[in-house]
Amino acid sequence: MDLDLARVFAAVGAFLAGAGVVSSWVATLVGAVLIYVGVLEFLGRLGDAKGDALSWLVYVIVASVAYTICI
Repeated sequence: MDLDLARVFAAVGAFLAGAGVVSSWVATLVGAVLIYVGVLEFLGRLGDAKGDALSWLVYVIVASVAYTICI
């Protein structure tokens, strides 16, 4: 994947995750996955550990579900 495409995925994901907080938890999850795809590409190019990004995605999903249950 091209780095420019990874930036677009991450930017659209950030917008969806931010808008999902006030609209729908599904948008938050889709945004988190798009951010994950973008960050994963950057980590692959940098040679950094990808396990941290996966744990971040799990934390976002758990937090999104918990936020939905509390509301």
